[in-house]
Amino acid sequence: MKKMGFFSSLLLGAATGACAGCLYAKKTGYDLRKTMASSLQQTAQSVEEITHDVVHLKNAVQNLAVTAQSIVPQVKADMQNMQQQAQFQMKPRIEQIKESVQKLENDLSKN
Repeated sequence: MKKMGFFSSLLLGAATGACAGCLYAKKTGYDLRKTMASSLQQTAQSVEEITHDVVHLKNAVQNLAVTAQSIVPQVKADMQNMQQQAQFQMKPRIEQIKESVQKLENDLSKN
């Protein structure tokens, strides 16, 4: 037996509750059938809307996955390039700082 999902169970419970409520209501047969038909029609419409939303969500997730697969490698490459550029630009500055520190240490040791 196939397991029912949360929303399927929720809709089945709502439909069952609506039918049970109709059966125990004090209405004539015609009114009862009319109420039940209306409830079932609303439930069917809700199921169709949820199904449409789930299909739309599934397509959006698939599109996101495809987009991510094409973007992630480029972003990774761009970040690596920026890191290399930053290291290249910082290297001379670091050397200047080291020289300045060495000069200060030498000046302090003379005094």
